[in-house]
Amino acid sequence: MNASPPVDARSSATAVIGTPPPSIVTEYCASSARPPTPFRSKLVAPEAPIVAANVAFRSPDGTAKARTVSCAWAPAYATILVLPWVAGASGTACALRMTALGAVDLVIYKILKRHFARPRPYVACPDIRACTRSLDEHSFPSGHTLHAVAFSCMLCAYWPAIAWIVWPFTAVVALARVVLGLHYPSDVVAGAAIGAFMAESMLVLF
Repeated sequence: MNASPPVDARSSATAVIGTPPPSIVTEYCASSARPPTPFRSKLVAPEAPIVAANVAFRSPDGTAKARTVSCAWAPAYATILVLPWVAGASGTACALRMTALGAVDLVIYKILKRHFARPRPYVACPDIRACTRSLDEHSFPSGHTLHAVAFSCMLCAYWPAIAWIVWPFTAVVALARVVLGLHYPSDVVAGAAIGAFMAESMLVLF
């Protein structure tokens, strides 16, 4: 009797998880030097229809607005320079914390991007197109959302009265990253969670 061939653990894992569409794996291999794994492939497949549906219901005007909102958090760095002049000692303290927070968040963001190497929706999913230029090739986590939430937490800790303006705008920034085809919903959720955690840690420790 012939002996049964050994079972490949990686093949079994793929069978349990489910093989993503060939286009996703192909595009993934083209977009990253790291080989696709069942875990990373699973990250892409379940959320692709969500992003595709979001993109399908976009209007040209809505796309333009989403692009504008998505980039609108860039002036937050200029706000750091203005705070000491308009808010005195509190503004200086907040500006210093925001500067440190931005630097730490950037390091964490780069490490996670490199580790997970998750392809962006418009790369992995043929039905999704990017409506603005991405800063790099990987999507997890959303750096825009991470920084927006972190800075919002910090600003609202010092000036709670502005929360009604800051948080709705931050939510729109996060949504815009998905609408533009640059991020999956989980990228945005993870970015928000990391940003909030880092801001709270900065407030407690420093």
